[in-house]
Amino acid sequence: MQPPQTDWVFFSSPKSLDLYLDHFKKPKAKIGVIGEGTMKKAIERGLNISFSPKSTKTQKAISEFAKIIQPAHKVLYAKGEQSLNRLNDALSPDQLLDFVFYRTKAADFPQAQSEHLLFTSPSNVKAYFDKYPLERGQLTYAIGHSTAKALEELGHKPAGIAKEPSEKAFWEILT
Repeated sequence: MQPPQTDWVFFSSPKSLDLYLDHFKKPKAKIGVIGEGTMKKAIERGLNISFSPKSTKTQKAISEFAKIIQPAHKVLYAKGEQSLNRLNDALSPDQLLDFVFYRTKAADFPQAQSEHLLFTSPSNVKAYFDKYPLERGQLTYAIGHSTAKALEELGHKPAGIAKEPSEKAFWEILT
Protein backbone atom coordinates (compact mmCIF):
# COMPACT_ATOMS: atom_id res chain seq x y z
CA MET A 1 0.00 0.00 0.00
CA GLN A 2 1.41 3.35 -1.05
CA PRO A 3 -0.27 6.68 -0.43
CA PRO A 4 -1.66 8.33 -3.55
CA GLN A 5 -0.23 11.64 -4.79
CA THR A 6 -2.17 14.67 -3.57
CA ASP A 7 -1.63 18.41 -3.26
CA TRP A 8 -1.47 18.25 0.53
CA VAL A 9 -0.71 15.70 3.26
CA PHE A 10 -2.29 16.52 6.61
CA PHE A 11 -1.10 15.16 9.98
CA SER A 12 -3.05 15.59 13.20
CA SER A 13 -0.66 13.80 15.56
CA PRO A 14 3.07 13.22 15.99
CA LYS A 15 2.41 9.48 15.92
CA SER A 16 0.73 9.57 12.51
CA LEU A 17 3.57 11.69 11.13
CA ASP A 18 6.27 9.38 12.50
CA LEU A 19 4.57 6.22 11.28
CA TYR A 20 3.95 7.71 7.85
CA LEU A 21 7.59 8.70 7.40
CA ASP A 22 8.78 5.35 8.77
CA HIS A 23 6.78 3.47 6.10
CA PHE A 24 6.47 5.79 3.11
CA LYS A 25 8.60 8.22 1.16
CA LYS A 26 8.78 11.83 2.23
CA PRO A 27 5.77 13.51 0.59
CA LYS A 28 6.31 15.88 -2.33
CA ALA A 29 3.01 17.54 -1.46
CA LYS A 30 2.53 20.51 0.85
CA ILE A 31 2.43 19.55 4.53
CA GLY A 32 -0.30 20.61 6.93
CA VAL A 33 -0.07 19.91 10.67
CA ILE A 34 -2.17 20.58 13.72
CA GLY A 35 -0.79 20.69 17.24
CA GLU A 36 2.48 21.83 18.73
CA GLY A 37 3.75 18.26 19.09
CA THR A 38 2.99 17.45 15.46
CA MET A 39 4.71 20.62 14.30
CA LYS A 40 7.83 19.83 16.37
CA LYS A 41 7.90 16.28 15.01
CA ALA A 42 7.59 17.53 11.41
CA ILE A 43 10.52 19.91 11.89
CA GLU A 44 12.55 17.18 13.62
CA ARG A 45 11.88 14.83 10.68
CA GLY A 46 12.94 17.47 8.14
CA LEU A 47 9.58 18.38 6.62
CA ASN A 48 8.79 21.83 5.28
CA ILE A 49 5.51 22.86 6.86
CA SER A 50 3.15 24.77 4.58
CA PHE A 51 0.38 25.05 7.19
CA SER A 52 0.43 25.26 10.97
CA PRO A 53 -2.56 26.98 12.56
CA LYS A 54 -2.50 30.19 14.55
CA SER A 55 -5.17 28.89 16.90
CA THR A 56 -4.49 26.22 19.53
CA LYS A 57 -8.21 25.35 19.57
CA THR A 58 -8.67 22.28 17.39
CA GLN A 59 -11.88 23.28 15.60
CA LYS A 60 -10.58 26.77 14.84
CA ALA A 61 -7.32 25.29 13.57
CA ILE A 62 -9.20 22.88 11.29
CA SER A 63 -11.27 25.80 9.96
CA GLU A 64 -8.08 27.77 9.28
CA PHE A 65 -6.75 24.87 7.23
CA ALA A 66 -10.00 24.39 5.30
CA LYS A 67 -10.01 28.09 4.32
CA ILE A 68 -6.64 27.86 2.56
CA ILE A 69 -7.45 24.73 0.55
CA GLN A 70 -8.42 25.56 -3.02
CA PRO A 71 -11.51 23.77 -4.37
CA ALA A 72 -9.51 21.69 -6.87
CA HIS A 73 -6.89 20.59 -4.32
CA LYS A 74 -6.78 17.11 -2.86
CA VAL A 75 -5.75 16.51 0.76
CA LEU A 76 -4.45 13.17 1.99
CA TYR A 77 -5.47 12.82 5.64
CA ALA A 78 -2.86 10.44 7.10
CA LYS A 79 -4.37 8.86 10.20
CA GLY A 80 -5.07 5.83 12.33
CA GLU A 81 -8.28 3.83 12.69
CA GLN A 82 -9.25 5.61 15.89
CA SER A 83 -8.89 9.10 14.46
CA LEU A 84 -11.50 11.64 15.51
CA ASN A 85 -11.92 12.53 11.81
CA ARG A 86 -12.03 16.26 12.50
CA LEU A 87 -10.96 17.17 8.99
CA ASN A 88 -13.81 15.19 7.45
CA ASP A 89 -16.42 17.82 8.33
CA ALA A 90 -14.28 20.73 7.15
CA LEU A 91 -13.51 19.61 3.59
CA SER A 92 -15.73 18.23 0.85
CA PRO A 93 -15.48 14.52 0.00
CA ASP A 94 -14.01 15.58 -3.38
CA GLN A 95 -11.13 17.32 -1.61
CA LEU A 96 -10.39 14.80 1.15
CA LEU A 97 -8.79 11.40 0.83
CA ASP A 98 -8.83 9.47 4.11
CA PHE A 99 -5.65 7.41 4.32
CA VAL A 100 -6.01 5.08 7.30
CA PHE A 101 -2.71 3.24 7.60
CA TYR A 102 -2.30 2.18 11.23
CA ARG A 103 -4.19 0.87 14.24
CA THR A 104 -3.52 1.97 17.79
CA LYS A 105 -3.44 -1.02 20.12
CA ALA A 106 -3.29 -0.70 23.88
CA ALA A 107 -0.08 -2.06 25.32
CA ASP A 108 -0.09 -4.09 28.49
CA PHE A 109 0.42 -1.66 31.36
CA PRO A 110 0.04 -1.70 35.15
CA GLN A 111 -2.59 0.26 37.02
CA ALA A 112 -1.37 3.73 37.94
CA GLN A 113 -0.57 4.15 41.62
CA SER A 114 -0.72 7.91 41.50
CA GLU A 115 -3.02 10.66 42.69
CA HIS A 116 -2.83 12.43 39.31
CA LEU A 117 -3.65 10.67 36.03
CA LEU A 118 -2.82 12.53 32.82
CA PHE A 119 -4.54 11.46 29.60
CA THR A 120 -3.22 12.65 26.26
CA SER A 121 -5.86 11.28 23.90
CA PRO A 122 -9.32 9.70 23.84
CA SER A 123 -7.70 6.37 23.01
CA ASN A 124 -5.59 6.64 26.20
CA VAL A 125 -8.79 7.19 28.19
CA LYS A 126 -10.49 4.18 26.61
CA ALA A 127 -7.49 1.87 27.04
CA TYR A 128 -7.01 2.79 30.71
CA PHE A 129 -10.64 2.65 31.82
CA ASP A 130 -11.37 -0.50 29.82
CA LYS A 131 -8.85 -2.13 32.14
CA TYR A 132 -8.94 -0.23 35.45
CA PRO A 133 -11.36 1.80 37.54
CA LEU A 134 -10.64 5.26 38.88
CA GLU A 135 -9.46 4.72 42.44
CA ARG A 136 -10.63 6.78 45.38
CA GLY A 137 -8.70 10.05 45.59
CA GLN A 138 -7.36 9.90 42.03
CA LEU A 139 -7.77 12.98 39.84
CA THR A 140 -7.87 12.97 36.07
CA TYR A 141 -6.34 15.58 33.76
CA ALA A 142 -6.71 15.95 30.03
CA ILE A 143 -4.57 17.39 27.29
CA GLY A 144 -7.15 18.77 24.90
CA HIS A 145 -10.89 19.07 24.86
CA SER A 146 -11.52 15.82 22.98
CA THR A 147 -9.65 13.95 25.71
CA ALA A 148 -11.62 15.82 28.39
CA LYS A 149 -14.85 14.87 26.61
CA ALA A 150 -13.82 11.19 26.58
CA LEU A 151 -13.23 11.36 30.35
CA GLU A 152 -16.57 13.10 30.94
CA GLU A 153 -18.40 10.48 28.87
CA LEU A 154 -17.12 7.87 31.34
CA GLY A 155 -18.20 9.98 34.31
CA HIS A 156 -14.73 11.28 35.20
CA LYS A 157 -14.78 15.07 35.17
CA PRO A 158 -11.20 16.23 34.65
CA ALA A 159 -9.61 18.19 37.48
CA GLY A 160 -7.87 20.20 34.77
CA ILE A 161 -7.64 20.56 31.02
CA ALA A 162 -4.37 21.71 29.48
CA LYS A 163 -4.88 24.67 27.13
CA GLU A 164 -2.51 23.17 24.59
CA PRO A 165 -0.78 19.81 24.09
CA SER A 166 2.48 20.48 25.91
CA GLU A 167 4.19 19.48 29.14
CA LYS A 168 4.31 23.14 30.17
CA ALA A 169 0.52 23.45 29.85
CA PHE A 170 0.07 20.31 31.96
CA TRP A 171 2.29 21.63 34.74
CA GLU A 172 0.32 24.88 34.68
CA ILE A 173 -2.94 23.07 35.47
CA LEU A 174 -1.31 21.18 38.33
CA THR A 175 -0.10 24.30 40.09
